[in-house]
Formats: sequence, C-alpha cells, structure tokens
Amino acid sequence: MIEQFPGVNDPTKLKVLVTDAAACMKKAGSKDSNKVYESNVCIDHVLNTSLCSAEKKSVVIEQLFGKCKSLAARTHQSTNDWIYIQKKCKDKGINAIKITQPVSTRWNSNCMMLESLVKMQPALENISIDPSARDELAQFIPDAYEFEMIQKLWKYLRHLKKYSEKWSSEKNVSIAGLLTDLYAIKMLTVKLIQKQRDHFPAIADFMKVFLEELQMHTPQVQRLKNLGLENRIYRIAHYLHPFFKGHALRKGTLDNGQNAFEHTEQYLIDKHPSTSR
Repeated sequence: MIEQFPGVNDPTKLKVLVTDAAACMKKAGSKDSNKVYESNVCIDHVLNTSLCSAEKKSVVIEQLFGKCKSLAARTHQSTNDWIYIQKKCKDKGINAIKITQPVSTRWNSNCMMLESLVKMQPALENISIDPSARDELAQFIPDAYEFEMIQKLWKYLRHLKKYSEKWSSEKNVSIAGLLTDLYAIKMLTVKLIQKQRDHFPAIADFMKVFLEELQMHTPQVQRLKNLGLENRIYRIAHYLHPFFKGHALRKGTLDNGQNAFEHTEQYLIDKHPSTSR
C-alpha cells in the first residue's frame, strides 16, 4: 500500500513516515527500508500515552485520579447529586460544570477533568463540610491537600495540553519546532520535579515517570545523540527554521554563504538546547 503513494518510489526523495502507535502501521513503515527512510510514531500519541503510563505507575496519583473519576461519574449518573452540586455552585456564584469523565483513548481528558474540579472547588469544599450531604457523594470530594495536588497537576497538564493541541492542529509542524517543544517540556518537567519533591513527592514521582516514558518512546530525541548522516539531517532542519534566520543572515554578511551555513550548523551543535552531541 505504501508503494502506491506518489513519490515513494523516487530514489531522489527522503521519505519519512509518521503513524500512530498501532502495531500494523509501525510494521508497514519498517517493512521496506528501501521505500521509507525512517518511520516515526506520532509525537502527540507518544505524549498522551506517556501520561497514561505515568498515571498507572504512580500509585498515589492513580488513586487521586480514581477518586476524581468517581466524583465525575456521580455528576453523570445521579440526578439528585448533580442538582445538589448545581445549588452549591449557585450559592458560591460560580458556574456548575459537568465533570469530564476521562478515558485513556481521549487525549487530555485527565486535564479537562481536573479543570472542572478546580473551577468548582469552592462549591465542592462546601459540600464536604455540609452535614446534609449524601455520603455517596461526599466520600468522593477531595480534601484540602488533595485539592492542592489537583491544582498543581492541572497547571502542569494544561501546559502539555497546549503542546498536544498544537501538534494535532498545525499543518506545518517542523522537526526543528518539535524538538524545541520537546526540550521545553523536558526543562519544565525537571524544574517542577525539583520544586515539588519536598511538599508533593507523589507529583514529583509522577512527573519523573512521565519524562522517562516520553524519552524512552521518542526516537527523535535519541537520534540526536548519534553522530553521522542522521544527526546532520536534523541539524539542517534546525538551520532552515525561522528561529535561526537572523543568526544566519548576520553571519552571512561577514563571509560567504557556505561559511555562514557551517558556522550556523556548529552554533546549533554547541548552543541550541534541542540538539545533542
């Protein structure tokens, strides 16, 4: 089937195939190395799969999400509980929001669930201290410490959601831009791991596992650690990125174009965060 696509049989063209993580698609991409230079899994798919894996491997976070999911289920399954929550929201002057029920195949749904809880937090906290609240509902209301965790996790997942939506919607996602985004995610995660380690160790562990999962399943990042043809191709992709246009033009005024290219390429190797030696 791949052979039927225009340009695949042209030996002068570099062919790169991007698919989701389905086994049949990955096999199709690697079946004939003469037709496809390399096959990459969709980075948006990798991002969200890594988050799901991190949740399953982080006991405290999985339990917290499980509690939130149970609360979300109550708002969808019990009309009385939903009416009660709406009343409490009205008393607090906030809009009632049906809590998103996350599923592993719906990307960013955990983030949307936490956002619903954060927006209704004052009303939900009021329910937790209301003696008239039904036990079937009150048992799933997060306590003060859990709400702190929810807020911090939501703020972090919100950043990742923006990258996920960017990669899914952009028509011209570039290798250079993607690698820069991946580096930004890595630096943000490392910073937050250090920040949360003392007061919220479960969040720090969750982020650490996520970063490990993301790096393990991201061949684009690992490939940059290699030397040779592939490494040079990815550096050229950076060179063509508008981010470096000004740098290349400035160097071009000092010498001829070829030296400007070589200087910029070396600059990428030495300085730019998303390239590796």
